Amino acid sequence: YSAKLSAAGTGNGEFDDVRGIAILSTDKVIVADENNERLQRLSNALAFEDKVGSVGTGDSQFSSNNGPYGVARDSTDRIYASDRGNHRVHRYSSTFTGFTSLISGTDWSLQLTTGSIFNSLTLSDIGQVAVDSSGNVYFADYTNSRLVKTDSSGVYVSSITSLTNILGVCVDSSDNVYVAWGSGSAIIWKYNSSLVFQWANTLSSASAIHAATDGTHVFYTTSLNTVRKILCSTGANVTSWGSTGSGNGQFSTPWGIDTDGTHVYASYHRYKPRAATERVNGVNRPDDPRAVRFHTRWFLPLELLPA
Repeated sequence: YSAKLSAAGTGNGEFDDVRGIAILSTDKVIVADENNERLQRLSNALAFEDKVGSVGTGDSQFSSNNGPYGVARDSTDRIYASDRGNHRVHRYSSTFTGFTSLISGTDWSLQLTTGSIFNSLTLSDIGQVAVDSSGNVYFADYTNSRLVKTDSSGVYVSSITSLTNILGVCVDSSDNVYVAWGSGSAIIWKYNSSLVFQWANTLSSASAIHAATDGTHVFYTTSLNTVRKILCSTGANVTSWGSTGSGNGQFSTPWGIDTDGTHVYASYHRYKPRAATERVNGVNRPDDPRAVRFHTRWFLPLELLPA
């Protein structure tokens, strides 16, 4: 265990339901602050630096209480964020400027009418996002149970169907694709750059949520309040860590995850009883989300607190 940032609220460096995490090449940390409808940028020491987003359907806006979810970066540190309720993906520069609505539900629907077998479907409930070395974008289309690949302009390339409860996707430096999905069993599937299946890793009585890779290992969060580490080459289990609770190194529904090659960053939230008016999608809105960082070797007895 290495460091954490824990603060519930609407101020700078405070969160209401942390989801996806992405680490830039500069070691800046991008966090999807879903119910505050914004992205936040943190320093490597997890101190607040900047933010972008508000409620709405316009440029740089996110759906109310169903906003930024998955976050990713490309080779130039452009930031991609899925806007779940508005059924689209945003793209920004590393400084949160240069907004582009890369993929939208309406545009996607029109593209799918030109000979695609998915011409009766539209985007719905977009989960984690990933970008390969050529700028192709991959994202989890949860409600439609599929992984979708587009080019850098958002034009449809291909997809994989029948991925029930798909939430996570990540891509390694060789453009291999790892998908986190499954109901009843947590499943990580590896595909090569042509989306040809390679191997599966399964964890019974759990759900896989988000995934990240350093090119040697895949890390993924699970509904058992753990983070698992497996080999990219074979899918073999290496180790896992985490337990249920609110202490250092403990989770209550771990969610977003990313790695800078030295550390693994994971986000989670803890649910507390609140008034019925605070319920969102059938569950109490979390009021103690946390961003947690672990050293991949799991032995440093060091805790770093933000300035």
